[in-house]
Amino acid sequence: MQAATGATKVFAFDHNVRSRALKSKQQLIEGGNAVQGPATIVHGDYTVTSAPRRVGQLTQPPKTNDTMQSVLKGKPLLDVEDAAYVTGGGRWALINLWRNIDDQPVQRTPLGVCDASTVSLDKVVTFEIKYIDRVGENYLCKHDAGNGWYYFPKMTRSEGLLLKCWDTHGAFFAKEGTTPVPATFSYHSAFEVEAPDTAPPRRSIEVRTMAFLPDP
Repeated sequence: MQAATGATKVFAFDHNVRSRALKSKQQLIEGGNAVQGPATIVHGDYTVTSAPRRVGQLTQPPKTNDTMQSVLKGKPLLDVEDAAYVTGGGRWALINLWRNIDDQPVQRTPLGVCDASTVSLDKVVTFEIKYIDRVGENYLCKHDAGNGWYYFPKMTRSEGLLLKCWDTHGAFFAKEGTTPVPATFSYHSAFEVEAPDTAPPRRSIEVRTMAFLPDP
C-alpha cells in the first residue's frame, strides 16, 4: 500500500468478506460481523460528512460494530499525534484493498470501478446508513450514460485492487481554474458478466484503510 500510494502511514481499521454462498449460511467473520454478498448498487463508501466523521471515530475506542475491537482491546486506532495530523489539515485518504480470496480467478460478479472524471456532481445522491452504534453515509449515483467503467477480469488471489473511497485533497475541494487534482472518490459496484456454469461464486475481501498522503 505505501509503495503504491506514497503514503507515510497506513492504518487498517475494518474489513468485509463477501460471498453469496456464505451469506446464505449466515456465516460470521472474526469480530462477529456477518459475511455479505457482493454489493450490486453503484455507490461510494463515504461522503463529505461521513468521511471525516469516520476518521474522527478512529481516535476513539472501537465500538460494537468495529471488526478491530478484539485487536485494539479498547484502545483507539489513532494516537494523539496521528489525530493532530488529521485535525491540523494533513492530507489523508480512505482506501480499500480489494482481493479475491478463492483459489480460482474471479469469474462471477467482479468489481467494476467508475472513472471519477466522468462523474457529474448533480448525479450524486446521499444515502444514510444506520448501524447499531453509529450513523454512516454513502453516495449513490443516478443513471448517467456518460460514466466510464472499468474492471479487471479474472483477478487471482495474488492480485489486489486499491480503491480510493475518499481523498481530502480531491477534486471536490478544488477551486475553479486551479491545477487538476486527484479524484475525491471512485464509484464502484459488483456486476454480472457471462461465466461458465461451473464457475464458482465470487469470494472476496475488502480491507478498509486510512492513509496519510503527501500533497498532490
